[in-house]
Amino acid sequence: RQLQKAMLKQANNHVIRDSLQKDVSRLSLHLQEVKEKREQKKIEIGRLTNMINEAEEDMMKLRKKYESAVQNRNERGVQLIEREEEVCIFYEKINTQEMLLRNGDVEMMALDEKIRFLKMKVTEEKWQIEQTKKALPNKKALEMDLVTLQIQLSQCDDRAAELEELAQGPNKEGRIRILEGKDPSVQDLMRKMEEVSVVGNKSNGFIGLRVSD
Repeated sequence: RQLQKAMLKQANNHVIRDSLQKDVSRLSLHLQEVKEKREQKKIEIGRLTNMINEAEEDMMKLRKKYESAVQNRNERGVQLIEREEEVCIFYEKINTQEMLLRNGDVEMMALDEKIRFLKMKVTEEKWQIEQTKKALPNKKALEMDLVTLQIQLSQCDDRAAELEELAQGPNKEGRIRILEGKDPSVQDLMRKMEEVSVVGNKSNGFIGLRVSD
């Protein structure tokens, strides 16, 4: 019975030993895998470190380029401001020249208008000279007409004086001329006014007067 117990205990120890060996093997395999992963991570870290170093170097280069670009930009900005000032001066000169040109055009137009007016005056004066030259041969006829008109004017003045004297004398015969006929009554005048009003309405505002015998 003790032997059986010992054998069972030994068998149990073998089972435990085998189980522990399996666990040791599994742990050894896992440890190996961990070591391999650690080596891979070390390699990856080294690669990343190299990339970081290269990136830092590139960043330093880019920073230098950036500083150089900023300096160039500032220099270009100063030059641009100077050029803008020069452009403003040029624009002022251009505006002055354009104003002078506009004023010159206005003066030229005024002179052209004056020349055209003077040419018209010259043409008119020439025409008047020609007309005067044409009228010179008829001078004697015009003088004769002037004498005739002066005689007629004197006769008209004499007749006007006679009529004035006749009008001023109340007792002179022929001064008063009595008109024939009779004055219309008030009824006749009212009837005539109504007829005139009717004629005016029919003609759309135009008042027509009809004279009765």
